[in-house]
Amino acid sequence: MGLIGVVTGDIVNSTNISVSDRDRLLSVLNTLLANSVPLGERNTAIFRGDSFQIKLSQPGQAARVALSIRSGLMHNTPAEVSVLWDARISVGVGEEAYVGDDVGKSDGEAFRLSGRRLDDMKEARLSFLSSSDFVNEELAIEGAFVDDIVSHWSRNQAFVAYQFFQSEVPTQQSIARKMRVTAQRINQLYHTAKIPLVLPFLVRFENIVTTLLA
Repeated sequence: MGLIGVVTGDIVNSTNISVSDRDRLLSVLNTLLANSVPLGERNTAIFRGDSFQIKLSQPGQAARVALSIRSGLMHNTPAEVSVLWDARISVGVGEEAYVGDDVGKSDGEAFRLSGRRLDDMKEARLSFLSSSDFVNEELAIEGAFVDDIVSHWSRNQAFVAYQFFQSEVPTQQSIARKMRVTAQRINQLYHTAKIPLVLPFLVRFENIVTTLLA
């Protein structure tokens, strides 16, 4: 049926999130998932309030979607909460064997790869798996570096990063207006968050999917 990307994840330490914040978390997660797929597509699902899955017809965008979700959760964490919201995310790239009424009922290689890798993840919060050992070896190394960078972001760094993961990237001046800070401050956050190191990985991931896995 064709190559797809499946993003499977769960909220880190969800049981520690207060009851009063859970509605906000669910609202944020719903918005992030809705923004990850083309308008009108029903390719996202949330399970038990803290787990989620996305099917992407453009698998090369899976890494970008994964980082959008993580950065979106981080910068939407309530100010009074000291530990930023985050998610463990596993990306599977492979064939789709069966299309169900919704993403939760669909099946195929990509779904199995994504689910299996999430089950195997321990300390990591970002991982990738395909049917190619060669591709998996490269993404394991690069993904670990990106995971380490993202896991150390502050709220403000995550906010800036989130803007750069969108299909239409705003200017630093427009980001500055949103945050009510100077463009110089945005530039500082851009570099301290090591976004210039993360963006080439997203390009590389897309190239790998379109040239080595397609």
